Amino acid sequence: MNLQQDFQLPDLHSIYLISGRRAMVVHADDSIIRFETELYNRTISLEPVAFRTEIQSGEIRLLQKMPFNKELQAFSGMTEKQEKAHQRKLHYVKFFTKHCGQNLPRHGFEDLRHKAAALINDPSPFGYVQMSKHCKKYWASGQSETSLIGPQQMFGRRASRLSEEVHDIIATCINEHYLQPTRPSLQHLTRIIRGKIIELNSGQYRTRPLQIPSYGTVCAAVDRVDDFHLTSRREGVYIASKENKRGRPIEYEQRIGARVEADTQLLDIMVYHEQFGIALRPYLTALIDVASRCVIGWDISFSHPSAPKTLRALCQAMVASPDVETRAVPETLIVDNGKEFVNTNMMSLSKDISILYRQASPRAPDQKAFVERVFHTFNQQFFHALPGTTKSSPAHRGDYNSGAEAAINIFDLRRLFGQYLSEVYHYGKHSTLECSPIEKWRELGRQVPPRTLTEEEVRFKSCIRMKCSIHHGRVKAENMQWEGPGLPQLATRLKSGRSNLKAILLIDTNQIGKAWVQDPTGKSPLQEVTNTLPDFYHSLSLAEIKLAQKLRKTESNGKANDRDRSSLDLAVSRLFREVAEVANGGRGKKEARKLSKVVEKFPSDQPVNSVSSMTNDSNRLQRQISMSLEESDEADHLTGALDITFEQDLPKSAERKMKKIYQQRSES
Repeated sequence: MNLQQDFQLPDLHSIYLISGRRAMVVHADDSIIRFETELYNRTISLEPVAFRTEIQSGEIRLLQKMPFNKELQAFSGMTEKQEKAHQRKLHYVKFFTKHCGQNLPRHGFEDLRHKAAALINDPSPFGYVQMSKHCKKYWASGQSETSLIGPQQMFGRRASRLSEEVHDIIATCINEHYLQPTRPSLQHLTRIIRGKIIELNSGQYRTRPLQIPSYGTVCAAVDRVDDFHLTSRREGVYIASKENKRGRPIEYEQRIGARVEADTQLLDIMVYHEQFGIALRPYLTALIDVASRCVIGWDISFSHPSAPKTLRALCQAMVASPDVETRAVPETLIVDNGKEFVNTNMMSLSKDISILYRQASPRAPDQKAFVERVFHTFNQQFFHALPGTTKSSPAHRGDYNSGAEAAINIFDLRRLFGQYLSEVYHYGKHSTLECSPIEKWRELGRQVPPRTLTEEEVRFKSCIRMKCSIHHGRVKAENMQWEGPGLPQLATRLKSGRSNLKAILLIDTNQIGKAWVQDPTGKSPLQEVTNTLPDFYHSLSLAEIKLAQKLRKTESNGKANDRDRSSLDLAVSRLFREVAEVANGGRGKKEARKLSKVVEKFPSDQPVNSVSSMTNDSNRLQRQISMSLEESDEADHLTGALDITFEQDLPKSAERKMKKIYQQRSES
């Protein structure tokens, strides 16, 4: 058979596949065959002999043979409106080609334009620029009518080449193999998907084989996987949350008390304890108002994080004081999940005072970032400038012996820290506020005054009530006794009635030294009573004294006498030293909570074990702190702003320690 005689030119507007691209025949004669590709209207020209050779070899395949008629309109996806617009373009292009050839002149264009518009009654004919664009396309394509059809109208939207079943297989393989901690490569994932589809295609009842996706299709499916889901499957939800939450600002209202954050942290300083002669790192519980950055409540003590410690700081923040301006009842209190915050006492107090209690997510300190940042400020500006500082790390501390240099007791540390807050921190310019915290506080206070409470309103919030009898002018509860001047008269009045009523004892769980006796008949006011234990015990919490009593009973095999004070002293001393081991060992708050649920051991504001020579020792300690302040580059501005004085006597142990430090300084 003669192929030269059997070969016929392709029909116009037929669709062929050339080099993987869809192309339409726009011109065909004995000299040249011209195609127009789907994308960008690119032209491919072939000689008839070359076209015949490509057809025979399979490089060019006929996809669809269709003339330009109503069927082409359905193929191209053109609507009736688009078809009218196309016919309008063809009318103008053919009219100008007939009268001007393949050259569109500017001179006389207006007359020709109006003549062409009059033939079809077009009120708005094309301008010169638009007409020139359409004519160039028409002439460049060999006067093909399809050249005036846009590529989107000509070929429409390309349908998905993969079936839904293939997409489901890809998603399943990604979930089962790629989202794993082993992190397989994309090439390995692609081979798994190919093997899965080949296995399905080889099935007995498969009538239509599934198409195998390419490597690029698999990569595109992996890119569509959510980053949070990918990281959470591979490394856990905590790492995913940490990596996908950066840059989120914390929203809060510009109002005092609208958002208050609270936390407890170990301070970077060793404080000397006079009673037992050891150095400890105290804990600071602070409440900060986010809108003004002012500290509204704080508590420094040797105790580990606990409910009484937090209650003291919260009550201090809510009670109005004539000496301290920054006091307010929090509207929303942001805390972590520690037991010092999540407990019955804190929850009931917040409910009674209408405080919205919000807990941060576990291991998410950035949810209360403001109070975390202020602890860093306190350590850098204040605590690192005092003798006995531990610095922020052993590398920064170097050879400095913090325990040997510790000379400040807990009373002086509280007084100095309060002086630092009122004279330095609250009056220093804040970089974010662009003013001092106290100026921001006063500005917000003029808009909405903060809510405060009186001492009587919060006095009994942390008290427990017990019914007890009065004997010999004392009331007894929890193996302790309280006495007061008005108790004998109250006992006589209660016994005179027909029914033997019992008095109601209100014990402050934070400090056992504070208690009140209430008349059950309501005929007399509350009477304040004092614990019969020495003043040394008055600052202990109820939980601490119970723990000490339990320890004393265990050591004495249940034969302990409640009147034996020496055994109770030894039990408290042992508890205190165990707490000291935790603090010095650096085991952190978690281990401290496991050791005991006790809190501040000796937070009393009363001086203990004073010596008479106050003046010389106070001046010596003042010089020691001044020398440390002058040597610290981080706190040079505190030397003049903070007037360091000591209003109470130094203990003998602190005196001996200061003599040793002063002697070492003199020798060096």
